[in-house]
Amino acid sequence: MKTTLVLLSFSCILGINSLGAAAGMEKSEMRIYQEKTEGKIVDKTYYTEQNNEGYLWKILNPKGQMTIQVTHDYQTVNVLYQLAGQTNRSSMQRRENKIVFLEKAGDKVIRKKEISIENPVWYSSFMQLRAFVLSEATRQEFFKESIKKWKMMKLVAIKEKKEKIMLAENEYATLKVKVTFRDYRALFWSCYLWFRESDGILIKSSEIRGKPGTPETTVELIKE
Repeated sequence: MKTTLVLLSFSCILGINSLGAAAGMEKSEMRIYQEKTEGKIVDKTYYTEQNNEGYLWKILNPKGQMTIQVTHDYQTVNVLYQLAGQTNRSSMQRRENKIVFLEKAGDKVIRKKEISIENPVWYSSFMQLRAFVLSEATRQEFFKESIKKWKMMKLVAIKEKKEKIMLAENEYATLKVKVTFRDYRALFWSCYLWFRESDGILIKSSEIRGKPGTPETTVELIKE
């Protein structure tokens, strides 16, 4: 079964950083990724554009809509999320060392939660590791939100090795990166990402999105 999701954008994000110009980042970019989980295939199209704050990423799919604003150094500023068929909207906003979660019905706030983070680096997508991949650093600690649970996860990205991979008859020189938790849960979960060495663009990912025994999900770049 194959589903096509078009992640439209009036201004979007796939990668984000003041490194953009050096890495060949244009004012707008388009890439298509294919996500596979057992027999289910979903194509996702990303459009990226610059704005005054950095980049804005808007994603539309059958489950709802998400918009992420990021800075020029790839860090999340805010996230807006709305489920399909619902009028309530959820948002996450950075306020200094806090992340503020809000749920609104129209202009009325019906739920609110604040979470302090000691590390200022906040990524909402693993694609935002682009700056880390292009840097000399070997590890990057960061926070990533759980929209469903209204929690912030403490994660770390670790560079593993350079590796050549084949996708759709194309060979890519990549850097393999491992992402896992920063606590005991690292024993039970991790995912792997392959970024293109030349510009830090995500080429492939492999992860388990659930409890042990959940089928593996892979995401691969199929067009740019």
